[in-house]
Amino acid sequence: MTAQVHERLTLEGRETSMAFCPPLPEHHERIIELTSTELEENFPNFMFSTACWRGYIGTWEIKDGQFYLVNLVGRYKVEGEPILADWFSSVIRIPRGELLH
Repeated sequence: MTAQVHERLTLEGRETSMAFCPPLPEHHERIIELTSTELEENFPNFMFSTACWRGYIGTWEIKDGQFYLVNLVGRYKVEGEPILADWFSSVIRIPRGELLH
C-alpha cells in the first residue's frame, strides 16, 4: 500500500502535517470542484497518483481553539476566507518526534 500525502496544518503559527485526512463536508457552497480542463492545466501528476487517492491536499489551521479549512489544492478549491470546520468532531493526529524505522 502506498503512503498517502499528508494534509497540511498550521498549529501555533508553525506549519506541520497531519497523519490523516479530515473529511470534507458534502455540498458546501464554498468548496468548488474543478473541471477536467482546469485540473489538466493546473496540477502536477502526483495529485492523481496512488500517493493521493483523494485527489487533493488540504491546508488546515487551528486558531483560537477552532479548526479551519484554509485551502484545497487539486480537484477542489476553497473560495473566500477559511471555513470553520464545524462538521468535524474527531481526534487530530499530528506526527511528532523522530522517524522510527
